[in-house]
Amino acid sequence: MYLAHEIIGTDKPILREKEKDHFTWEELLHLEERIEDYVHYGFVQKVMQQQVFFLPIYAKEPIQTDPSKIYYLSNRPK
Repeated sequence: MYLAHEIIGTDKPILREKEKDHFTWEELLHLEERIEDYVHYGFVQKVMQQQVFFLPIYAKEPIQTDPSKIYYLSNRPK
């Protein structure tokens, strides 16, 4: 889990909610998936005890996410 200042400047997208084809590292291990089949796609926002954290999420390529559900802490990649 990361705080905002730890991921500022990343070119990875940040989602407010995880989608069905996105997984955390722990979920991949629990599902006994082949880790090498997944890429670090971005981060999902999680609020705990009134503090915002960011969890890395992984997905298989090709990755399709609704652009309206994504935001960035830096300039949007071109």
